[in-house]
Amino acid sequence: MQSAQEPQNTEKRQNETAESQAAALLRQLQPHFLFNALNAIQHFCAGNPRAQELVLDFSHYLRGNMASLTEPGPIPFTQELKHLRYYLNIQAVRYPNVRVSLDPEAADFSLPALSLQPLVESAIRRSAAGPAESSIVRISSREGTREFTVCVEDGGPVCVSAAETGPETPSPEISDLRSRLAAMCGGRLETEIRPGAGTKNTIYIPKEAQQ
Repeated sequence: MQSAQEPQNTEKRQNETAESQAAALLRQLQPHFLFNALNAIQHFCAGNPRAQELVLDFSHYLRGNMASLTEPGPIPFTQELKHLRYYLNIQAVRYPNVRVSLDPEAADFSLPALSLQPLVESAIRRSAAGPAESSIVRISSREGTREFTVCVEDGGPVCVSAAETGPETPSPEISDLRSRLAAMCGGRLETEIRPGAGTKNTIYIPKEAQQ
């Protein structure tokens, strides 16, 4: 007969395994080598300011991703937004026709690190696949009476099956985001499929969890 303590012990072991895997990954990546290599590449980009900016943005982006592997709890939204800007600068090279609108009206709250990237990445891809007039991604944050919200919207095409039957099976990144939001700040993620008008993802962060 399984005791009530066994599920807790199992979850604890899983968390410890995940933490040890993150630590091992950091050791294997050898951050000093990576950043030294980026500095060397930047040196060879002399005379090309745009290339130098991209190398610098990627360096900042990489630092942020590595820091998130050891981040024990939620981070300020301003920090998440700063990291996202580096990501957007890099993506602008790959998707030059996609415009991104940032409207962070509220910022005095925290959320899990790397919460926005998987949503923004999907939104950019959908926008790039649509007509020129829909190739815009809107990112906004608002403060409500009981919660903060962060919205990522796009006007890209919606899969017919998704429009008729609802969202398809979420990616591992989105499933992980939902779990981290719930566990770290009591938050949730809601996805709205809008046929002919794109997709809207909204993160809800309860104010009571910010105390």
